[in-house]
Amino acid sequence: MSGGPSKRLSDETVLARRYRALLRAYPKAWRAERGDELLGTLLDAAEPGRQRPSLRESASILTQGTRERFGPRRRAPGEVWSEALRIGALVLLGQTVASTLLFMLEFLDVPGSPAAELTRYGAGVAFGIAAMVALVLGQTVVTTALTGLWIAAPVMHGEMPWQLVTAFLILAGLSLADRTPSRRRTSAVWLVVAPLVLLLGFGFNQMTGGYFSSASTLLYPFALLLAFTAGVTVDPRLPIAVACLTVAMMLNVTLHVPSLFGGATIEGLSPMELRPQTAVFGAIAVVLLTIGHLRARRLARI
Repeated sequence: MSGGPSKRLSDETVLARRYRALLRAYPKAWRAERGDELLGTLLDAAEPGRQRPSLRESASILTQGTRERFGPRRRAPGEVWSEALRIGALVLLGQTVASTLLFMLEFLDVPGSPAAELTRYGAGVAFGIAAMVALVLGQTVVTTALTGLWIAAPVMHGEMPWQLVTAFLILAGLSLADRTPSRRRTSAVWLVVAPLVLLLGFGFNQMTGGYFSSASTLLYPFALLLAFTAGVTVDPRLPIAVACLTVAMMLNVTLHVPSLFGGATIEGLSPMELRPQTAVFGAIAVVLLTIGHLRARRLARI
């Protein structure tokens, strides 16, 4: 039986090294304070001779570490809602900028495109970028004003831009509700939503247009499933933010109102048109908001 103790020590060292690799999912400050304690607990509970963490343990460590690193733990539900709504407004602004850029690129491909149209789209993009930067810097009132000007400016033709209207209502509510003197910044990391909302904007046009493609009809269930999973396992802000986008989609397919200056609607559409998508988007928004709220309350008690 020679070599038994050294073999057990070797097994424990290998297992400890692998646990430490998984624990890197936690923030560095958290690991410095509590990492050794958690590692000791994991090693004490491990069966003799084991060299690898189980799949269940690995998934649990990675999930908890990601939640600790990115999730709004130990905050009041009201704070979670405030942050989530800011993220939702940023997503809505990003989607509008992305769709405006798409229209602008389409005009550039057309020979002899009117300069006035290109200028109008360019002005819309400038409004959007300025509003997004202001929101990231925590200037909620400034962002609200810029969004309101963007809605009212003659750069918005066609139907009322419900993404912007939804963002404006969210931001106006936050400006009135947040009475603390300190500015609440929105992490610039959320600007990575720009490529996502570009895809969402394309999928939305496909879903609500005259035809459906298999790719677009699969895009939304997949995106909403990700939001649901993230809300349950990692961060309750994500389903609330996605719900903001879903509300805007519901308004887009239901209300057909000309924008404030130079607006028009498609001929033959009534001002309000209840469609199957109205009920679907409304139900999805309610589910996502409920998930986010319940998860925020649960995390506040941890």
